[in-house]
Amino acid sequence: PWIVSDMLSDPLFADGLEGASRSTIRAAFSVPIFDGDDAIGSLACHYTVPYSPSSLDVERNEVFAKLIGIMMRGMDVASLPDAPVYAARASA
Repeated sequence: PWIVSDMLSDPLFADGLEGASRSTIRAAFSVPIFDGDDAIGSLACHYTVPYSPSSLDVERNEVFAKLIGIMMRGMDVASLPDAPVYAARASA
């Protein structure tokens, strides 16, 4: 999983701190969606306040990602629109 508990203090956002400070998103985590060995997307949760996901949060999203991967198996992923898909809005 990819986890950022606080975008304003995470080193990944050091170069983009100005933009991160204007964003309503403060924390996020994501897990990959696979079709076999190929990563075809990700399932992400965004938060408006600093947040560290629990192991249950991550495990739950990994299960959801597996189910999404099964559902999408055999689909022509390249033909899907580039717009993001939000399964749920999470806030702490």
